[in-house]
Amino acid sequence: MLKRNLYNNGQPGDYSLGEFLDLFNQSNPTRPNENYSREMLQLLMMYEYIPTTPEGNPDDRNYSEDDVHTFAQILFGFEADENTHAVTFNADSNTNEPLLFLTGALNSGDSFPFYDTETGEIDVQVLKNPIDGNNGLPDNIVDYIFSKRDNEIALFLADKLYRFYVAEQPTRSELDSIASSILANNFELYPSVKTLLASDMMYSEKSMNSDVFKNPIELTVGLMKTTGQGQSDISNPYLANDIGWRPYFPGSIFGRQ
Repeated sequence: MLKRNLYNNGQPGDYSLGEFLDLFNQSNPTRPNENYSREMLQLLMMYEYIPTTPEGNPDDRNYSEDDVHTFAQILFGFEADENTHAVTFNADSNTNEPLLFLTGALNSGDSFPFYDTETGEIDVQVLKNPIDGNNGLPDNIVDYIFSKRDNEIALFLADKLYRFYVAEQPTRSELDSIASSILANNFELYPSVKTLLASDMMYSEKSMNSDVFKNPIELTVGLMKTTGQGQSDISNPYLANDIGWRPYFPGSIFGRQ
């Protein structure tokens, strides 16, 4: 999914996010826009800090500000046609300098032709080359991030699943249990969700008896269905105007509280 969000051969699925987060058609490779790189790391792959740990300690961060900037440099060169929404990658516009991106070793057994294990540097020119017929840079960089931060990404997904299915405020041990299932299934979420739904966590006191608050769209669509109003249309002006909640347009990359 992450690879298709970044690049999908000009097909639907790669234009909206790149356009909304200012990835496309940039002109200055020395000062790349960091919106896309920051939110891909923070909102789509891993939190800035590991869930349940206090924020603010630089030693507990999953990535640094330098990583955000370097990732933006790596992604420089994506272009999009505003009429056709076709997305392309201009490999000639990217940097020739080796870059340091994310600290730490690769997963055991993982190796990449663009990664120097001694210096920890990425050769961006080699990064662009397809591996086993993939799409080159957009696929390679996602695989690299997963290799560097698989535990952190698994905890991020575990936190999302726990809060959606179980309750707010998970413990670290609960997240570790879900994350270990995600890792064991190589990030295939279906078996991990099955395991979660059959676990004792679903029958815990906070899962069975804690309050869960629906957002305005959930309340409105649920009411329409309950009262037999037929197929609910979430583009209905009532939703957009009267409750001030425009579907698919949160107004901010952080959404709403």
